[in-house]
Formats: sequence, structure tokens, C-alpha cells
Amino acid sequence: MLITIILVLLYGYNFLYVPKMKHQPSNIKLESILFEKDLSTNSIENKKYQKLATYDPQKSAKYPPIKYTKFDPNLIDSLEWLQLGVRPWVIKSILKQRRGGWKYYNCDKLGETYNLPDSVYQKIRPYCYITVKKKTKRHNQKKAYISKIKTPDKEIQIEYSTFDPNTLDSVGWLRLGLKPWMVKTLMKQRRNGWTYYSCDKLKAIYKLPDSVYQNIRPYCSIISTQKKPKSRSSFNNDRVVNLNTASLEELQSLKGIGPYYATQIQEYRSKLGGFHSVEQLTEVYGIKPEVISNNKKRILVTGIQRQLSLNAPKDSLAAHPYVRYKLAKHITRYKQQHGAFSSVTDLKKLIVISDSLYNKLYPYLKI
Repeated sequence: MLITIILVLLYGYNFLYVPKMKHQPSNIKLESILFEKDLSTNSIENKKYQKLATYDPQKSAKYPPIKYTKFDPNLIDSLEWLQLGVRPWVIKSILKQRRGGWKYYNCDKLGETYNLPDSVYQKIRPYCYITVKKKTKRHNQKKAYISKIKTPDKEIQIEYSTFDPNTLDSVGWLRLGLKPWMVKTLMKQRRNGWTYYSCDKLKAIYKLPDSVYQNIRPYCSIISTQKKPKSRSSFNNDRVVNLNTASLEELQSLKGIGPYYATQIQEYRSKLGGFHSVEQLTEVYGIKPEVISNNKKRILVTGIQRQLSLNAPKDSLAAHPYVRYKLAKHITRYKQQHGAFSSVTDLKKLIVISDSLYNKLYPYLKI
């Protein structure tokens, strides 16, 4: 009943209060429909018409008008580049190069600018001029001078003065114009026993530019009183060298072994606990099998100097070159599950232990 009353009221409201639509007269002329514009409406057609009516080419231009004036490519900003007819993506590349330290010392280099059309280059080339002068190298190498080089933490001045390459510290090398990584290599060589007995050997510094060598060579003076070690020819060629007890000089008497490799052999021998086979010498980084074949009659191995306990802590096991951290972790986990090892042969119970690895480890293991 209530629904019926509501429907009746709605029908009466629509009939009495809603005004009837006024129909347009049918006699409207076709010309008024096509050409007359109703300014009160907000149709898309009226918006387009108003936009065309108020169009100003100067205000609506995407780029500023081209204007050719004298310019320095190292100084002008992005707006001046646009006025020369250079497009934004080319300007972005030019400004990025400038922030990286790039400078134009010749206007002809504008033609090599990335993505710059040749037609644009031909138009702007007559207006280019350079105000920055190119730096020239000094020809008098012996004359001392001071300049600045940047290091990661501070600025160091280059100062040429007399120096001994065997006693000069790292700061002194930097003041001579050497790069930090070169100085690091020199300090490492000195710790390994390297000594300069001739200033001409400075040329052999790894990746040292010839220009730097020519600058520092006149100031080099070796005043250290160290004597040059005996050459290999002074040793008896028939003398047998025991790899487990040999000194640096004895190791250097072998063919193909210098100060660097002699130091590496001693360090590896200490970590390993001694050699049990001559073939283990090739495990030292950089030593080739030819070293063993060339010194076959002179190399001797007596026996292992130090053995490793299987029940040792994980860190002690991991320090051995044949064990490392991963295998030490498996050995420690096995001890936690099954208790301490009672025999070296119990190591075979680990799945990760192959026969070749067991045979390699066996001489160094004990309980």
C-alpha cells in the first residue's frame, strides 16, 4: 500500500512541476547551424575556434628564435646554445662533458660533438672563438718546479729534490709525481727485500710513465751502503736445496726463483706445515712446472715439519691451505654429532671427502 502511494506522488510531481521541453522550431536555416557560433556554450568546437583566433607564433614557439652571435663553447650556457640552433639533447651531452673537465681548445672540435648535425656546425663555426689557452708541457725537465696533484684525502705538492729510492717514504714518492697505487707497489717490493743498486732500474717500475721517469731520474742518488747479494753464479750449482729448511738466499739460487717467489715459498711453507713432495712447489702462485724440471737434481724434501690435529678448533683447521673454511665446517659438525675423531681414517666417513682429497690431506693429519 505504501509503495502504491509513493508511486502516485512521484507521477503527480512529474506531471505538475517538471517543465516540458521546448522543441526547436523546424524552420532554422542551415547557414545558421554551420556558421553561427554560440559563445555561451562550452563545446570542443568553440574551444578550437578560440585557440586558433588567439594563436601567436612567437609565444607558442618550442625553442627560442635562432640568433647567431660570437660565443665561447667553454663558457656559454644552455639558453645560448638553444639560440644557436642546437637541440636540447645535444646541449645535455655538451654540458655533461664540460662537468667532467672537457674543454674545447679548437673550434674545429665542435664538429666532433656527439649528435650535432653538420648543417648546424657549418652555421655556428664562423662565430666560435676560444678564450682558454691550451696548457703546454715544460721542456726543461731538470728544473725543479712545484704543482699540485689530488690524492683521495688531500692535495700533495710535486717537489723534485735528491732522493734515495731505497729509503724514500711513501709521501716522498707522491711528491715526485707517482700515483698512490704505484707507491703501494714500491713499498711492497721493499718489504720483500727488493733493493735498487742503479737509478736506471727506476724505469722498470710497473706502469711508470716515461715522462715521470725522465723528471725524477736526474734527482736519484743511491747513498745506502747495503751490499749487493751474491749472484746465483757464486753458489755451487751442485748444492742441494731442502725446501723445508732453505733460506731466502738458498731458494734464490734455484733457476727461475727470485726474491719475490722465494718469499712466497717461505710463506706457503709456513701455512702448509712443510712440503712432503717436490711437486707441491707448483702450488705456490706463479711457479710453473719448468722450475722443478730445471732444478730437478738440486731440490730435496726431507719431511713435514708440522701436523694438524683433526680434533683442533674450526679456525685452526680452516687456516690450513688444504682444508679451508668449508671443509673445517663439515669436520666440526661431524665431531658435534659423533664425538671426537679416534683415527685419521675416520675422515673417510665424511661424504665430502674424496679419495684424492684424503690422500692429499693424510700426511698433514694426526689425532
